[in-house]
Amino acid sequence: SGSAHGKFTVNEGILVPRSLAASQGGDATLSLEAAITYDGTNEPIVPAINQALIGTPSVGELFTVGPVKINGTLVDAIQSINVDFGIRLITKGGDGSVWPSYVAIMSIEPIITVRTLDAMALYTWGLDGTAQSATDSLIYFRKKAEGSTNVADATAEHVKIAVDEGMIYVTDVGGGHGAESEATIVIRPTYDESNAILAITAASAIT
Repeated sequence: SGSAHGKFTVNEGILVPRSLAASQGGDATLSLEAAITYDGTNEPIVPAINQALIGTPSVGELFTVGPVKINGTLVDAIQSINVDFGIRLITKGGDGSVWPSYVAIMSIEPIITVRTLDAMALYTWGLDGTAQSATDSLIYFRKKAEGSTNVADATAEHVKIAVDEGMIYVTDVGGGHGAESEATIVIRPTYDESNAILAITAASAIT
């Protein structure tokens, strides 16, 4: 409480998601990037001191790693999921200005990386990979229940990412003495000229 905080104001730019990641036993985290431009009047970032906070800081909900289905087949023992949204920005300035005045999304090339204890993944998807079939690949982030454990699978509160087209391949399989083997599976979605390259549902049941 009280006007004793610092504040930074951004007047123009674009905010994009960079990655969504979770590991077994950990919280899912969403990373964002703000590309800030000059609006012709204000500096790109305007600092201020002795400011009051807006709202009440709190944790409203948490998610963790969930199951993964590739071409309709459940992948066993998922250890981590990383969704790199693959957004490439272009920024431009002119007239000798030190600040850019233009920003846009040049391309979107997402990559999903899944780490699993199923070392037989290489056998399943082959050395040269497998095409995404007519059955969407599904990546889930499981919601945690406040005051309990996990939200039930049948409850539509989990995050689901569906991939309609693309390639699936295994980048590595390895292990060491006294340790379990692991495999890394990569999904490279492509645009089918109809569906979103990543169809994200923020309130889904796990099926």
